Amino acid sequence: MKKKDLFSVLSVFAFSFFVVLIAEYIQLREFSYVFEFLLEKTGVVAFCTFIIFLFVMSMIYVTGSTFAGAAVGGGLIYVLSCVEFYKFEISGSHLVIEDLNFIFNMGEISGFAEIVPKVHIFRAFAALMLLLLLIANVRVRLPGNTVRNIAGSVLCLALIVAVVSPTSTLAKGYEFFEFDTQPALTTMGMNERFDSDGFLGFLSQNATEYIDSGISAPEGYSQKQMQKLTVEYNGEESLQSPNIVMILSESFADLREISDDASLIPAYESFDRAADLGSVGVCEVPTFGGYTVRSEFELLFGLPVMSMSNVASPHSLLDAEKPQNTIVRLLSENGYNTCYIHPFDETFYNRSEVYSLYGFDKMIFDAEFDLSQDMYRRYVSDRAVFQKVKDQLCASDESSFVFAMTMQNHQPYIEEGGSINGELEYYLEGVSESSDALYEFLMWLESFDEDTVVLFVGDHFPFFTPQGAVYERLGNGREYSAEVYRQKYILYANFSKLEASDGTVSLFYLPHMILDKTGAVKTDFTKTVLAEMINTPRYGIASFSGRRNKRLDALTYDRTLGECYVK
Repeated sequence: MKKKDLFSVLSVFAFSFFVVLIAEYIQLREFSYVFEFLLEKTGVVAFCTFIIFLFVMSMIYVTGSTFAGAAVGGGLIYVLSCVEFYKFEISGSHLVIEDLNFIFNMGEISGFAEIVPKVHIFRAFAALMLLLLLIANVRVRLPGNTVRNIAGSVLCLALIVAVVSPTSTLAKGYEFFEFDTQPALTTMGMNERFDSDGFLGFLSQNATEYIDSGISAPEGYSQKQMQKLTVEYNGEESLQSPNIVMILSESFADLREISDDASLIPAYESFDRAADLGSVGVCEVPTFGGYTVRSEFELLFGLPVMSMSNVASPHSLLDAEKPQNTIVRLLSENGYNTCYIHPFDETFYNRSEVYSLYGFDKMIFDAEFDLSQDMYRRYVSDRAVFQKVKDQLCASDESSFVFAMTMQNHQPYIEEGGSINGELEYYLEGVSESSDALYEFLMWLESFDEDTVVLFVGDHFPFFTPQGAVYERLGNGREYSAEVYRQKYILYANFSKLEASDGTVSLFYLPHMILDKTGAVKTDFTKTVLAEMINTPRYGIASFSGRRNKRLDALTYDRTLGECYVK
């Protein structure tokens, strides 16, 4: 290689190195912290520099210009780093590969919080512009024609995929490059890994795990094999077919479970009254602070997210053309009229398209609410959602299954232009309003002339901004303890007393409990899952011991990607 060519390649490599540092600076905010990270995590920086170098080279081949390629490559990394910075501030979760699916929902996402420009973000942009000026006169010799340039770009991108592939020597050697390779299932684990490896290191290892996600057929998968795992239903007649209503309440959590602060009590007075009308249990949910679709999956499928590789959006692993074997479909096939309600944009998480395969007869999104009347602060009120549930119950002569995913208490918990010091009070006001609406709804059902069962549970604990330190002020220490994965739930029926579970059970068991306790539908599937609840009451990220549950994993594969041998 000629000296000039070597200089050009080294210049692009140096550019990539400084782009890595800029990306980390956006997260760390201080140059001194970036220097410390460089010294402590030299291997991670070297690994990430190599990846970014390949990416920038691929852009140079595409554009035919060193400057343009560097601008595109460096600019994209800068943008992704900014997205990570604000995503964590807004949601408390870090950017993962699956989040790139939300690129067309950036308008809705930005509405979740007030994005305030930061000085260090502008400093990082200025540093990137300076780098581009320095590299403007560097010329990387290209093969010479369009076809070869495209081939060069494809080769660079293929090398990136090969490097982060779970089968590659480099990815297998993450530990050699000083990466944190401890399993990161909970939010706490993910944050510890991010703190250790930085933005690009975290994203790189996440890419490897994403490629390695998906679920495989159990060893020896066959109808005969699944029959061995199945607990057969004894064939008794169903007792009744009551209406079934599941309310998955956005960010609703009883903070009294993690704090003795007496100031919390007034906000839950109506919740306690509602609980007295039914029975209260505790379940373990599969997420904290976000990724509501995990909790939705467990209730709609009656299966654990843990068996779906613990991905952020379990439905991303499903066949997009295949009707799904959900609890919804099971009820629909047994004469139930089924309805899904979510007062938000139907394209978010691609719900309207994906959930149409779940067996819902009707789906209601924000367009069917009166946004001039039905709002509570930024979002559609829970009271308006409960009214839609009432409308569905009254409109059908058949037994109804209504699944309502509310939106009222979604973050941010700050008035526009308000202070983060008021986050807790803002949240509790919303919780109190939701509790009032719930109590009023259950009281309405007391005089409703159709037998109805209600499950009310929060999808996850709320995320508050790191600066607000709400959980710390409540005396819970680090907010990401296992406690924030445990949620109270209310089980109510207007025709008899239905007892909640003894002890804590995973969320996905609850729909099976309802079907079993009411006798609405009895299947081998439900009997098998409930039999496993005795052996493994909790199977999720907060309680995972490292040992896989082969029966639950096999059931999950069978009813999502398999042949549905267990009916």
